[in-house]
Amino acid sequence: GQDRSGLALLVTSLPPNLKSLCLKLRASGTRDEDLLALAASLPKKVSSLGIDLSHCAAVSDEGLKDFAKKVDFEKVSVDALLLGTQAKKETQDWYAAQALKRQADGNDGMRREVARALGLNICRAPQDCARMKKKVVRAVPLLIQMLEDEETALRMHAFRALEGFGDRVMKDLDETGAAKIQELKTERDARRAQKIADAAEAKAKATAKAAPSPEAKEDADE
Repeated sequence: GQDRSGLALLVTSLPPNLKSLCLKLRASGTRDEDLLALAASLPKKVSSLGIDLSHCAAVSDEGLKDFAKKVDFEKVSVDALLLGTQAKKETQDWYAAQALKRQADGNDGMRREVARALGLNICRAPQDCARMKKKVVRAVPLLIQMLEDEETALRMHAFRALEGFGDRVMKDLDETGAAKIQELKTERDARRAQKIADAAEAKAKATAKAAPSPEAKEDADE
């Protein structure tokens, strides 16, 4: 991961044509001012930003709110890991909701899941990355290992990335890997079902609140 000095250097040297950025800042000394510097330096073409701020204790709730004001979440898909920061639950929930809202389908979405699970930036256009340090990794074995990560969000990124590779990868999983995939799939489906149930409950409450009470209806009839 990056430390503060590395992040300061990075934000001043981002390629202007960069479209996707993944920063692994877990347990670094990152502060609110570093996030604001990053927001101010993001190239205009960036459409996807993954940032792991897990256990960055100096990052405050207000700092994350200020960061959100500086980044256009309608244009940039931001996926932030905030466990161990000073972020309040409602702020964490807001960031999570924004990530879900902007999540894309298809290959681009799958590439982003790979990048966020592994904490790497994927170079799709070598000419744009010519001056940057690069390395080749075997994504699938690393993603399978990530299914056991202690961070729930990283496990889900790895799961969605492997799912995006399709049957050609799934059928080669060993018994342990297949069981973990099934566990995460069940967890995802349960979350989706709960989200639908919560939405239905909220709609029912709103409808009940809007309907006049029997007493009010009798008064109106009189």
